[in-house]
Amino acid sequence: MNKDVVRKWIKALRSGDYNQARYCLRSFDNDYCVIGVLCDLHRKEHGQISDWKPQYDYYIYKEFAIVPDVIKEWLGVNWVHLHLDRLVHLNDDMRKSFAQLATYIEDKMKEFDPSFVA
Repeated sequence: MNKDVVRKWIKALRSGDYNQARYCLRSFDNDYCVIGVLCDLHRKEHGQISDWKPQYDYYIYKEFAIVPDVIKEWLGVNWVHLHLDRLVHLNDDMRKSFAQLATYIEDKMKEFDPSFVA
């Protein structure tokens, strides 16, 4: 698990720099879901703007409309498989805010590693 990536993700979710979207990684209005924020952080560090590709009425990242494998690898697969589906559900169906999602991620990280500090 890449704790530095998780810290950046939590910080970005709490920053107010991203408007929240539902049911897509990134909308044409440049709103992002919780996983879309993570994809955008990856793009800023490793990719280029062309990693976001238009499809229908939203954008996909690196040819994926769901969580790309490169994101799972970057974040760390041990933690990813347990919580990404839940985060999508909390974002899309339960309509939790980014601040609430950041707290959820932080709490789950502390369960996994009690010494974790965001």
